[in-house]
Amino acid sequence: MVVPGRIMFTALLTVLVGVGLGSAPGATNEAAAAPEAAAASKAVAAHDIAKVRSVPSDRGAGTQAAHRVQVQNVDGHWEEFGRSSRVGGSGCDLWHRWQGPAGDWSGWASLGGCLIDWGIDVGYNADGRLEVFAIGTDYAMWHMWQTVPSSGPWTGWYTMGGTTRSGPTIVGGDFDRLDVYAVGVDGRWWRNWQTQQNCCWSGWHLA
Repeated sequence: MVVPGRIMFTALLTVLVGVGLGSAPGATNEAAAAPEAAAASKAVAAHDIAKVRSVPSDRGAGTQAAHRVQVQNVDGHWEEFGRSSRVGGSGCDLWHRWQGPAGDWSGWASLGGCLIDWGIDVGYNADGRLEVFAIGTDYAMWHMWQTVPSSGPWTGWYTMGGTTRSGPTIVGGDFDRLDVYAVGVDGRWWRNWQTQQNCCWSGWHLA
């Protein structure tokens, strides 16, 4: 999701040896299944939603977070995500914190993983559950999601495959079907979308 003033984050693509992003088993690269690259770029630029915002990096209180993103849950409280480095932490895992009823923030808590510092993106499933996308140290796209809207627990990390040269970018899909774009090692846009609300992914297709 991208909003005015928010830093855009891009992500992911499956790549076979030396060629862009590979498709998941059974996936095809039909032109009709994905927009032209120019249209994809236009859609990214046009994607606005006021419930997601970027936050300047915070390096205080023992936390070093880069590419932080705040997202408003469907119950109205805000939740913040960022790749974080803490004493005793791995230095590349994803951390989050959330607002309490009085608007005060919790402490930071780890969601695990080991991410490249290329930014993250967060989208809304049709049922209101947040889903986070990021690039792992294997250069593949990874994601995790809330099991209950506006609440935990969160799932573990699941790979979406691919070999990328950018962070993830969610295009559209607000409270509908999520659609994720990323640039592959071939320099071209690839996309992967939910084939039904809240579930199931198409595999990577050339955009």
